[in-house]
Amino acid sequence: MKLREYMLYILYIILIYILVLFINWSNALSRNYINMHFEINVLYSIIPIFTAIILGVLISIEYLIKQFKKNGTWEVNINKLIFIVIPLLFLSFSLNIYYLNVFPKLSKALINLNYSIPSYSIFGIFCGYNFATSFYKTKKR
Repeated sequence: MKLREYMLYILYIILIYILVLFINWSNALSRNYINMHFEINVLYSIIPIFTAIILGVLISIEYLIKQFKKNGTWEVNINKLIFIVIPLLFLSFSLNIYYLNVFPKLSKALINLNYSIPSYSIFGIFCGYNFATSFYKTKKR
C-alpha cells in the first residue's frame, strides 16, 4: 500500500510540474505574440489563467477524493463561491478585462491591484483551489 501511495504522490507532483511548465510556455507565447503584433490575443492570455485554475483544482484533489469517499449528500458553500471565488476570478482575468476594456472603471481598479504578469496565475491557482474546496458532503440525517 505504501508503494502505491508513493507512486500516486510522484504522479501528482509530475502533473503539477507539467502544468507549471505549460503556464510558463503559454505566458512566453503570449509575450511573443504581443511583441510581434503589438496587440493582445485573448486566447493566448486566457490559456494560462485556465491552466492555473486547473492547477488549483489539482492541488485540492486529495480533499476531493476524501469527499467522494464519504457517504452523504453534496453541499455547496455559496458564501465561499461568492466572496472568495468570484473576486479571485476577477483578479485572475484583470489583465484581460483591462485590455478588452469591458468594464472601464472596474478594469482601472483591477489593473492597479494586479499589475504584474505572474500574479494572475497565483490568483488563478487560489481560485481553482477555493472552487474545488467549496464542495463537500454532509452526513445523511
